Amino acid sequence: MNVGIDKIAFYTSNFKVDLEELAKANHLADNYYAEQLGQLEMAAIPPYEDWVTLGANALRLMLTPNETDLTKSKAMWQETLKDVGLLLFATESAAEMSKASASYLHEWFQLPSTCRILELKQACYSATGGLQLALDWLRQHQDKAALIIASDIARYKVHSSAESSQGGGAIAMLLKANPSLITLNPSSAVSTKQCLDFWHPNALPYALVDGKLSCEVYLKLLASCWQELAKAGQHFSDFKHFAYHSPVPKLVYAAHRRMAKLNKVAFNEAVLAPMLSYTQRVGNCYTASLYLNLLSLLENQPAIQAGDAIAMYSYGSGSIGEVLTGYINEAGANCHKAASTAKRLAARKLVSLKQHYAWQQKADERERALTWEMAASYINEAAFHLLNISNATRTYGFNLKPL
Repeated sequence: MNVGIDKIAFYTSNFKVDLEELAKANHLADNYYAEQLGQLEMAAIPPYEDWVTLGANALRLMLTPNETDLTKSKAMWQETLKDVGLLLFATESAAEMSKASASYLHEWFQLPSTCRILELKQACYSATGGLQLALDWLRQHQDKAALIIASDIARYKVHSSAESSQGGGAIAMLLKANPSLITLNPSSAVSTKQCLDFWHPNALPYALVDGKLSCEVYLKLLASCWQELAKAGQHFSDFKHFAYHSPVPKLVYAAHRRMAKLNKVAFNEAVLAPMLSYTQRVGNCYTASLYLNLLSLLENQPAIQAGDAIAMYSYGSGSIGEVLTGYINEAGANCHKAASTAKRLAARKLVSLKQHYAWQQKADERERALTWEMAASYINEAAFHLLNISNATRTYGFNLKPL
């Protein structure tokens, strides 16, 4: 039975930071981040959005992006999601240590009471881990569907070398049999190695990273995965399209160049540009990163044809790498005809670095507090948003404006 990705959507906030301003603040040359990392902008997440609202807004965007009537929206949600029996929420940004973030989405989108929910964590890899769990589950429940939510806010210390790769956003994916977009093969290749290249202690509001080590392990596990695939008769040269997890775009170029050299095939930099178009303007989204790049490929590469083979590399620090393979279906090949993500990213409002830092400080205060109220001065532009925290209980609001 064929299973895979039937629907996919990406959501991020309505705000962005120009990395030229960050370069100036860090006393770096003009175009430094563009030239050295391939990064142009990063998402700025206001304090009324968190990992839960990002995920909910991505799911709403996948289902009913322009419907503003709540009654009509709920009817459409119920119809589309009536067969969902599994909801997996992948994140490394959750401040809640017990309650699954998926429970909020289960209620808001009126999923069946028989739907199993679970939250997953393994750095940037957990969405792929959830995807594999869901695909195996679907092979046993052919009449059902599964939802994957990958939602994160990437955060590093101010003025650290990793700060430019901050970002945030969420991916929603509907998985089912005979999928419209991409059919995924049962076989994949995994490589795991314990290391401290990236970790996030509870005592800190940001992650710690050994950038050099992380790049080295990323590349090593990628090569190991392809070696395993070759043993099973699948070779790098068999695939026409590629999607990668991208901490920074330049690492992806280095990775693909290395694999092309090892497999004695020509390296074509232009093949990667459509896939990296969105991440250059959003930054790292951790669990959502690979799937943002997959969406970017589908929406920005008009040369895709139904039946084209695709390979996707997922990496999570700590560390694990996996290469998944599949082929693109007809609706996937036609995604570029109705692409809307680029328009939403272009419409975001530019905020200053000062404002971005102020929002981060407010978010830090929010997560340290048992009681917190969203300041009236903040303009709420998110459909699903955080209103307040009272006695450590989060209260969310709804404003179904078009996304």
